[in-house]
Amino acid sequence: MGGWKDRENFIRFLIFRRIKIDLMVNWNRLEIVWDEWNKKHLLKHGVKKKEVENALKGEIYVKRKGEVYGVIGNSSDRVLFIVLAERGGNKVYPITARDADESMKKLYKKKVSI
Repeated sequence: MGGWKDRENFIRFLIFRRIKIDLMVNWNRLEIVWDEWNKKHLLKHGVKKKEVENALKGEIYVKRKGEVYGVIGNSSDRVLFIVLAERGGNKVYPITARDADESMKKLYKKKVSI
């Protein structure tokens, strides 16, 4: 799936260019849509489903472009970069997740004041 690298670069561009946040999802009532594909894809990056769920329940930094969200969150002292697709209402579909790089960690710590 060669398009994933391009999509991740696109999300990284959004986060580092600080595109205006326009939240449509109520993050306090979030419903995460799981299937076998996204659970397996996360594991390819060494991320477990529970880690994504924990990160999304805590302090998060969010950027949105269209129906795609770039999220930086913390799960058990591990800072994750998570890409979510909006699925209507408060439903989101995790497309991918991985450890945040150093610049994302720095941005996260600055934005959520930890």
